[in-house]
Amino acid sequence: MNTNDLANRLKFLRAKANYTQSYVCSKIHLSRSSYSNYENGLRVPPLDILKLLAEFYDTSLDYLVGMTAVSYTHLRAHET
Repeated sequence: MNTNDLANRLKFLRAKANYTQSYVCSKIHLSRSSYSNYENGLRVPPLDILKLLAEFYDTSLDYLVGMTAVSYTHLRAHET
């Protein structure tokens, strides 16, 4: 996993939803400093936190960690 991919995608998803770091952290019960470290590529979240983030942002783990360039929500929009 490329830490920069994860950091960039977390920033992108949060900005797209117009959320603050504090808001995200309050919803997933995480300290803001930990989340900030993830967005800045200083630390990699453990699997349980990655799962929470994927669920919160309604995307896949594959997208978060850079294994696919297409988010889950993007794919679902084209399923009809």
